Amino acid sequence: MTSNPPLQENPLLSRDTVAVGLQARTELHAAPPANYSPLSPDSKYVYADGESICIENQGSLPLDRCILTNEPSEVCHRIPLRDAENPGTWWGKRPRLRVGLTRESLKRLRHGALLTWSSLTIGASIWGVGVFGTLNNMAPSISLPFYSAGSLLVLISGWFRAKASVSAPRVSREFAVINGAHPNYLEQFDQYHEGEFLPRPQEDVDQAAQGEPIYA
Repeated sequence: MTSNPPLQENPLLSRDTVAVGLQARTELHAAPPANYSPLSPDSKYVYADGESICIENQGSLPLDRCILTNEPSEVCHRIPLRDAENPGTWWGKRPRLRVGLTRESLKRLRHGALLTWSSLTIGASIWGVGVFGTLNNMAPSISLPFYSAGSLLVLISGWFRAKASVSAPRVSREFAVINGAHPNYLEQFDQYHEGEFLPRPQEDVDQAAQGEPIYA
């Protein structure tokens, strides 16, 4: 059985090791060691729940397949865990999850990021025109459309930012729920059953807070 070539790490990513839900500025987990088997038969950290992935604190996803297409991965990338239905997650620092991607999938994510920031910049500029008009006694009938159009573009950019990648409708201290994975990618995981998520021992959480990665 031949081993897969090592995945290439995005050089722009931070190298902080973190845990789900411990702090807003933390990463979900560090890169697996070379001898790490991401999906051992007795793994208790990752489950499938319908079309979602449930990953426990300190769990890690297999990196040999692209989470979006289920094709062989070409790069490794950390994606922020945001939820398109929760505006509070659209902006700011979020926990991140390391996933495998094809180069084409990574390109689409980057194009999505470019569209997001372009919409945000244009929206903020239009909104600024409305502010300028108000400060210069422009009639409300003229300045109001600028406020409305600018605010709408800002909201659209935030929604698209959360929707461009996989989404995370729930991120807690114990586990995260991930949506948007390819159906064939989900087939490698056992199905989740009620009551299977258990808090990790306190010493595990303490080690995670100190930056020591823990694997299933």
